[in-house]
Amino acid sequence: TETGVATHMAIEGDGFFKVTKGNITAYTRDGSFTTDATGQLVSGDGYILDPQVVIPDQATDITISPEGIVSYRVAGAETTGPTIQLARFANPAGLRNLGSNLFAGTAASGTETLVNPGTDGVGQIRHNFLEGANVEVFENGECTVKIDGDYGAEGHILQAYHPLPEFAGNYPMVGSWLVASQPAGIGIREDTSLVTGNNARFVPHIISE
Repeated sequence: TETGVATHMAIEGDGFFKVTKGNITAYTRDGSFTTDATGQLVSGDGYILDPQVVIPDQATDITISPEGIVSYRVAGAETTGPTIQLARFANPAGLRNLGSNLFAGTAASGTETLVNPGTDGVGQIRHNFLEGANVEVFENGECTVKIDGDYGAEGHILQAYHPLPEFAGNYPMVGSWLVASQPAGIGIREDTSLVTGNNARFVPHIISE
Protein backbone atom coordinates (compact mmCIF):
# COMPACT_ATOMS: atom_id res chain seq x y z
CA THR A 1 0.00 0.00 0.00
CA GLU A 2 1.28 3.47 -0.87
CA THR A 3 1.95 5.59 2.24
CA GLY A 4 3.67 8.65 0.80
CA VAL A 5 6.30 8.47 3.56
CA ALA A 6 9.75 9.06 2.05
CA THR A 7 11.49 6.48 4.24
CA HIS A 8 8.98 3.65 3.71
CA MET A 9 9.93 0.73 1.46
CA ALA A 10 8.37 -2.54 0.38
CA ILE A 11 10.34 -5.45 -1.09
CA GLU A 12 8.75 -6.77 -4.28
CA GLY A 13 10.09 -10.31 -4.24
CA ASP A 14 12.51 -12.25 -2.07
CA GLY A 15 14.95 -10.73 0.40
CA PHE A 16 15.17 -9.08 3.80
CA PHE A 17 16.38 -5.79 5.23
CA LYS A 18 19.36 -6.37 7.51
CA VAL A 19 19.11 -4.42 10.78
CA THR A 20 21.28 -4.17 13.89
CA LYS A 21 20.83 -3.01 17.47
CA GLY A 22 23.89 -3.16 19.69
CA ASN A 23 25.35 -6.62 19.16
CA ILE A 24 22.09 -8.03 17.78
CA THR A 25 21.77 -8.68 14.04
CA ALA A 26 18.33 -9.41 12.63
CA TYR A 27 16.45 -9.49 9.34
CA THR A 28 13.02 -8.10 8.51
CA ARG A 29 10.67 -7.37 5.61
CA ASP A 30 9.05 -4.50 7.53
CA GLY A 31 10.10 -1.40 5.62
CA SER A 32 8.42 1.20 7.85
CA PHE A 33 11.71 2.97 8.55
CA THR A 34 12.11 6.46 9.99
CA THR A 35 15.17 8.61 10.66
CA ASP A 36 16.71 9.04 14.11
CA ALA A 37 18.37 12.15 15.53
CA THR A 38 21.49 11.48 13.44
CA GLY A 39 19.58 10.85 10.20
CA GLN A 40 20.11 7.08 10.19
CA LEU A 41 17.30 4.90 8.89
CA VAL A 42 15.89 2.95 11.84
CA SER A 43 12.96 0.64 12.50
CA GLY A 44 10.20 1.38 14.99
CA ASP A 45 12.09 -0.75 17.52
CA GLY A 46 15.29 1.24 17.06
CA TYR A 47 17.13 -1.25 14.84
CA ILE A 48 19.51 0.49 12.41
CA LEU A 49 19.41 -0.44 8.74
CA ASP A 50 22.65 -2.17 7.72
CA PRO A 51 24.54 -1.10 5.64
CA GLN A 52 23.79 2.26 7.23
CA VAL A 53 21.96 4.97 5.31
CA VAL A 54 22.03 8.55 6.60
CA ILE A 55 19.56 11.15 5.29
CA PRO A 56 20.14 14.68 6.62
CA ASP A 57 17.28 16.36 8.43
CA GLN A 58 17.31 19.16 5.83
CA ALA A 59 16.95 16.74 2.91
CA THR A 60 14.14 17.18 0.40
CA ASP A 61 13.05 15.30 -2.73
CA ILE A 62 14.05 11.96 -1.18
CA THR A 63 13.81 9.05 -3.60
CA ILE A 64 14.80 5.40 -3.43
CA SER A 65 15.07 3.68 -6.79
CA PRO A 66 13.92 0.08 -7.44
CA GLU A 67 17.64 -0.80 -7.34
CA GLY A 68 17.94 0.71 -3.83
CA ILE A 69 19.82 3.89 -4.78
CA VAL A 70 19.04 6.71 -2.33
CA SER A 71 19.04 10.30 -3.59
CA TYR A 72 17.99 13.61 -2.07
CA ARG A 73 18.63 17.36 -2.18
CA VAL A 74 20.04 19.64 0.49
CA ALA A 75 19.94 23.38 -0.23
CA GLY A 76 19.42 22.57 -3.91
CA ALA A 77 22.45 20.30 -4.21
CA GLU A 78 21.66 16.71 -5.15
CA THR A 79 23.31 13.74 -3.45
CA THR A 80 23.09 10.25 -4.95
CA GLY A 81 23.94 7.20 -2.87
CA PRO A 82 24.41 5.11 -0.88
CA THR A 83 22.64 1.99 -2.13
CA ILE A 84 20.37 -0.01 0.15
CA GLN A 85 21.22 -3.71 0.07
CA LEU A 86 19.06 -6.74 0.80
CA ALA A 87 19.99 -10.00 2.46
CA ARG A 88 19.19 -13.35 0.90
CA PHE A 89 19.54 -16.85 2.30
CA ALA A 90 19.87 -20.25 0.68
CA ASN A 91 17.02 -21.45 2.91
CA PRO A 92 14.97 -18.54 4.30
CA ALA A 93 12.52 -21.02 5.85
CA GLY A 94 15.35 -21.89 8.27
CA LEU A 95 15.44 -18.42 9.82
CA ARG A 96 14.50 -18.21 13.51
CA ASN A 97 11.51 -16.01 14.35
CA LEU A 98 12.44 -13.43 17.00
CA GLY A 99 9.01 -11.82 17.07
CA SER A 100 8.02 -8.30 15.98
CA ASN A 101 8.70 -9.32 12.36
CA LEU A 102 12.39 -9.92 13.11
CA PHE A 103 14.31 -13.04 12.17
CA ALA A 104 17.76 -14.41 12.98
CA GLY A 105 20.06 -16.48 10.83
CA THR A 106 20.65 -20.11 11.76
CA ALA A 107 22.69 -23.03 10.52
CA ALA A 108 19.56 -24.18 8.68
CA SER A 109 19.09 -20.86 6.86
CA GLY A 110 22.72 -20.55 5.86
CA THR A 111 24.73 -17.35 6.04
CA GLU A 112 23.48 -14.09 4.60
CA THR A 113 24.50 -12.74 1.22
CA LEU A 114 24.05 -8.97 0.83
CA VAL A 115 23.20 -7.93 -2.73
CA ASN A 116 21.72 -4.93 -4.51
CA PRO A 117 17.95 -5.04 -5.01
CA GLY A 118 16.89 -6.67 -8.26
CA THR A 119 20.01 -8.85 -8.52
CA ASP A 120 20.98 -12.39 -7.54
CA GLY A 121 17.42 -13.51 -6.89
CA VAL A 122 16.19 -10.75 -4.56
CA GLY A 123 13.33 -8.38 -5.26
CA GLN A 124 13.34 -4.69 -6.03
CA ILE A 125 12.45 -1.80 -3.73
CA ARG A 126 9.12 -0.04 -4.02
CA HIS A 127 9.54 3.40 -2.52
CA ASN A 128 6.75 5.02 -0.44
CA PHE A 129 4.99 1.67 -0.06
CA LEU A 130 4.39 -0.85 2.72
CA GLU A 131 2.89 -4.31 2.71
CA GLY A 132 -0.62 -4.72 4.10
CA ALA A 133 -1.66 -1.24 5.28
CA ASN A 134 -4.90 0.75 5.03
CA VAL A 135 -7.07 -2.30 4.41
CA GLU A 136 -10.64 -2.81 5.55
CA VAL A 137 -12.59 -6.07 5.18
CA PHE A 138 -16.38 -5.87 5.06
CA GLU A 139 -18.78 -8.80 5.40
CA ASN A 140 -22.54 -8.22 5.01
CA GLY A 141 -21.99 -4.48 5.27
CA GLU A 142 -20.05 -4.72 8.53
CA CYS A 143 -16.32 -3.95 8.90
CA THR A 144 -14.75 -7.08 10.39
CA VAL A 145 -11.04 -6.27 9.91
CA LYS A 146 -9.33 -2.87 9.76
CA ILE A 147 -5.58 -2.28 9.30
CA ASP A 148 -4.60 1.37 9.76
CA GLY A 149 -1.90 3.26 7.87
CA ASP A 150 -0.98 6.60 6.33
CA TYR A 151 -2.85 6.21 3.05
CA GLY A 152 -6.52 6.73 2.19
CA ALA A 153 -7.23 10.41 1.65
CA GLU A 154 -6.58 10.00 -2.07
CA GLY A 155 -9.32 7.39 -2.55
CA HIS A 156 -10.01 3.67 -2.28
CA ILE A 157 -9.99 0.52 -4.38
CA LEU A 158 -12.88 -1.90 -3.93
CA GLN A 159 -12.30 -5.62 -4.42
CA ALA A 160 -14.64 -8.56 -4.09
CA TYR A 161 -14.21 -10.35 -0.78
CA HIS A 162 -12.78 -13.85 -1.02
CA PRO A 163 -11.94 -15.42 2.37
CA LEU A 164 -8.55 -17.05 2.74
CA PRO A 165 -8.39 -20.65 3.96
CA GLU A 166 -7.72 -21.03 7.69
CA PHE A 167 -5.35 -23.55 9.23
CA ALA A 168 -5.04 -23.48 13.04
CA GLY A 169 -5.79 -19.76 13.16
CA ASN A 170 -3.43 -18.86 10.30
CA TYR A 171 -4.41 -17.59 6.86
CA PRO A 172 -1.96 -18.52 4.06
CA MET A 173 -1.76 -16.72 0.74
CA VAL A 174 0.20 -17.41 -2.42
CA GLY A 175 2.02 -14.31 -3.67
CA SER A 176 3.67 -13.93 -7.05
CA TRP A 177 5.79 -11.23 -8.64
CA LEU A 178 7.10 -10.17 -12.02
CA VAL A 179 10.53 -8.96 -13.13
CA ALA A 180 10.64 -7.16 -16.48
CA SER A 181 7.05 -8.33 -17.09
CA GLN A 182 8.07 -11.99 -16.75
CA PRO A 183 7.05 -14.43 -13.98
CA ALA A 184 9.92 -14.57 -11.49
CA GLY A 185 8.65 -16.66 -8.59
CA ILE A 186 6.06 -17.29 -5.92
CA GLY A 187 6.03 -17.52 -2.16
CA ILE A 188 3.56 -18.57 0.51
CA ARG A 189 3.01 -16.22 3.45
CA GLU A 190 0.60 -16.52 6.35
CA ASP A 191 -0.80 -14.18 8.95
CA THR A 192 -3.13 -14.49 11.91
CA SER A 193 -5.30 -11.84 10.22
CA LEU A 194 -7.31 -12.03 7.01
CA VAL A 195 -5.04 -9.20 5.81
CA THR A 196 -1.51 -10.32 4.94
CA GLY A 197 0.52 -7.60 6.65
CA ASN A 198 4.11 -6.63 7.44
CA ASN A 199 4.36 -9.32 10.12
CA ALA A 200 3.27 -12.15 7.83
CA ARG A 201 5.53 -15.19 7.95
CA PHE A 202 7.08 -17.02 5.04
CA VAL A 203 5.82 -20.60 5.09
CA PRO A 204 8.27 -23.41 4.32
CA HIS A 205 7.06 -25.08 1.14
CA ILE A 206 8.23 -27.05 -1.86
CA ILE A 207 6.86 -27.29 -5.37
CA SER A 208 7.38 -30.67 -6.98
CA GLU A 209 6.55 -31.86 -10.46
